[in-house]
Amino acid sequence: MEELYVTEGVFSNIKPNPYQRIFSFRFLEPLYQKYGTDLYFIARHCRCLASGGSRVLDIGCGIGRLLCWFHAINPDNDVMALNGIDIDPKAKRNAIPLVRDRIIIDDFLTHEFQGEFDVITMRFVIEHLLDFRSYLDKAVDLLKPHGVLFISTPDIDSPQAQMLKDKWKLINDPEQRIGHVRWFNRQSVRYLAAEMGLRVAMCTNRGEVLYHLPPSVQTLLRSVLGIDPVSGRFIQHYTPRIIYATLFDGLLSQTLGWGDGLYAFMTKS
Repeated sequence: MEELYVTEGVFSNIKPNPYQRIFSFRFLEPLYQKYGTDLYFIARHCRCLASGGSRVLDIGCGIGRLLCWFHAINPDNDVMALNGIDIDPKAKRNAIPLVRDRIIIDDFLTHEFQGEFDVITMRFVIEHLLDFRSYLDKAVDLLKPHGVLFISTPDIDSPQAQMLKDKWKLINDPEQRIGHVRWFNRQSVRYLAAEMGLRVAMCTNRGEVLYHLPPSVQTLLRSVLGIDPVSGRFIQHYTPRIIYATLFDGLLSQTLGWGDGLYAFMTKS
């Protein structure tokens, strides 16, 4: 963890988008960021389940993208109610200006927080932790009654994981080290919720729809639409790929509960 998140800053480095000079980028990218990525999806469901509670803590917040979406869906809320913590010094240095001052660089387990929170999020964090239970127990202690704990993590039982095995990018990513040491599925997440005395309000999946199709159909679609040489993602050209990713890997996958990402929204009684 020291090498990945402090020395190398794997998840806080800002990389320029290689497609930003394409004409359709400025129209399609905002739609993709809202409906194709999972940030708006997470923030919206957390806000609904929190029944108007506004105090948010994002554990492993990176440069603050999720915090910004919490603000975007309710701009009347005070930015001071948004809080993030990360161990990577670059997370604050490279943070989005709106929330930079709301990010703490420290160890979550040893940091002393002031007050309780309506929403606590751990977006793709627990798979990096050897002692993940200590993190979860502290998060539950910091939650207000009826507060929301959100966890997302790779689903080891997903069709993509089962099909690709050790070629699955969430196990071995050729572009960067990812440091995943723990694996979960829906059953284990529900077990953890019961152990912590939480109610699972929603447990679903989200991600690439392609791997839920028959292998013969996957092969046909790849041969027709190609593979992006830069990212290795399905569909060669930017414009059809970003439209597909927004509609299918975003909106359709979260409607059907398909994908290799597991998303659990839990409430405290």
